[in-house]
Amino acid sequence: MVRLGRNSLLVLTAFEISLLAIVFDLSLTSPIHEFGHFFACLALGVKVNSIGWNQIIFTSVSDWRQNIIGFSGGLFAVLFLLCLYILSVVGFHHFQPQTKKGILMINYFSLLIKSILLADMMVQLTGATFEGTALSIYQLLVENVLVLYVLTLAFSAVSLLAVIRLGKTTDFS
Repeated sequence: MVRLGRNSLLVLTAFEISLLAIVFDLSLTSPIHEFGHFFACLALGVKVNSIGWNQIIFTSVSDWRQNIIGFSGGLFAVLFLLCLYILSVVGFHHFQPQTKKGILMINYFSLLIKSILLADMMVQLTGATFEGTALSIYQLLVENVLVLYVLTLAFSAVSLLAVIRLGKTTDFS
């Protein structure tokens, strides 16, 4: 049996979180992101031609509205993810398992879910920034899977460390 050190476990967990964050983003966050663009188009009077799982096509505008529409997708998704994060903090706090194994499981799933949500928030904020200010850079990022994965992996490592640090300094009792 191979025993892993603490640093090895952190690296493996960061990889696990990055893969789960990508799956979560593609399956749930992407449609929410597109609805953010949709609502901005409605608010700004821009015609939406079609909306799909991870793409929206709207009538081209070449003024300030393009920037607002670009920012809105990621910001709407971040608001959604923030609500999920708060619910996860409150929800996991109410679980009081009686066994050591139960405590470890709750702590692990809490760490995993919070880290995934935080990593996805960072990805969405980065995407919103580029989509609203430098659309060509945003399109290059989205089309380059390797760069997108490395970015997600970096955000996953940062979110994992942040959640661990917050867990040590926060007491809700």
